[in-house]
Amino acid sequence: MTNDPSVFDWAAIKLPEDKLQHDNLAKKIMSGIAYMPEGSVIALEGSWGRGKSDLLTRIMQITHQDGFEDPKIAPKAMWLDPWRYGKPDLLTPLICDLYKRVPPSPTDSNISKATWRAIGSLAGAGVNILLKTAPSFIPGGNILEKIADPISKGIQGLLEAKGDEQDAQHAQYKPFAEQYKLGLNDDPTLHFQHIVQTILTHDSPGKRLLICIDDLDRCLPNQQVALLEALHFLTAVPNVPVIFLVALDPTLAEQAVRTHYNVEHFDPRLYLDKIFSIRFGLPSLSETSVSDLVKGWYSRKEAVLTNKLNTFFDLNNTRMAEIVGRGLTVPILRNPRVVERILDRLAMLALLHPGWNPENISQEDLYLLVRWIGIGEKWRGIRLVLQAAPKTNKYLRMQAISKYYIEKSDPENEHEILRSLPEPKTVPELVMILAESQDFHSIFTIIDEFLLEAGL
Repeated sequence: MTNDPSVFDWAAIKLPEDKLQHDNLAKKIMSGIAYMPEGSVIALEGSWGRGKSDLLTRIMQITHQDGFEDPKIAPKAMWLDPWRYGKPDLLTPLICDLYKRVPPSPTDSNISKATWRAIGSLAGAGVNILLKTAPSFIPGGNILEKIADPISKGIQGLLEAKGDEQDAQHAQYKPFAEQYKLGLNDDPTLHFQHIVQTILTHDSPGKRLLICIDDLDRCLPNQQVALLEALHFLTAVPNVPVIFLVALDPTLAEQAVRTHYNVEHFDPRLYLDKIFSIRFGLPSLSETSVSDLVKGWYSRKEAVLTNKLNTFFDLNNTRMAEIVGRGLTVPILRNPRVVERILDRLAMLALLHPGWNPENISQEDLYLLVRWIGIGEKWRGIRLVLQAAPKTNKYLRMQAISKYYIEKSDPENEHEILRSLPEPKTVPELVMILAESQDFHSIFTIIDEFLLEAGL
């Protein structure tokens, strides 16, 4: 399969079994999108590992199926993954994907001069927005040269030969270079509207182009802000027949905005509310979904590994699903990626540990083992700190765990290990989980020692 998402055969992509009920959710989201105003920017929010990419891919598949018909949404939605492109600005991939869809001019085999001017305008917008959001200094030279030159070369390279059937069109783009340059000084919002309307007039008159954006929160903070402001900018004029659907982790997005602006009393939530027309949060996983994820994990792993895991803890697949469901009662831990990693770590524990002692951790307490491993996966920095703590100092380990629900009396005299832990105010979800589990802090200490004995 090609690495260029713009030419994926989305309808042919084989997705994993739908254990998160995303197929039905994708259809509901599509129904809602159809009635959103033109130019809407919709956030599809979920925590790290919640399955946002899976849901977005299922939405793409719906629009790429043969015979797809919707009164408002055009077939074949576009996909933009700014993290994977790695371009100096994040509008370049959008410009190039739109270019591939622009039909030839009615008078010749080339796209029109007006479209080339529009492409130049959007390229200029990419430079200007990134200049606005970039750090004030880039080592090694002038910031404009560092950003604008790669963008110009990148667009030129991507617009040139992209397939035998288009060689003639791409080979003749040079006569339109002047229009491209003129467009650099134009209003890009109107030109964006022109390009989209040109595409839809040819393929789907009267409908809207859906553009799905994934992995935004994996980009550097200034790049995230650049794309968010670009989306806001491109949809600032009325009657732009496009809808953006952006998958992101709201916590990471807020951190990126806060880091970028670095202004006291700045509320990143209000900033995001101004960018997005509506913010749709993915629901927490149900007990059934968690159980299905556990069963799916067992079905994918080799029998030797799953048998070792079950023998080590003296249980079966069904019992493990019950234990994981009980351990992950908090929504932030009910996460497909967290469930997967918990089971992987339990399997490693079964392989590496000399032996489980039910006198220290009973069958009844195995759900607390699951919860503690989940905490370590969600807040990896805390796990690393505990791994670095002296294994013989049980009191210190208990202090580290209790830091999040017992008020410190003398924080300045804390052990350096405790000072290296994140402050409670920065991890409110963890405080909530451990506050609910404070009756078990001594068991968590035993569990932590149990994991360390296996090097985990």
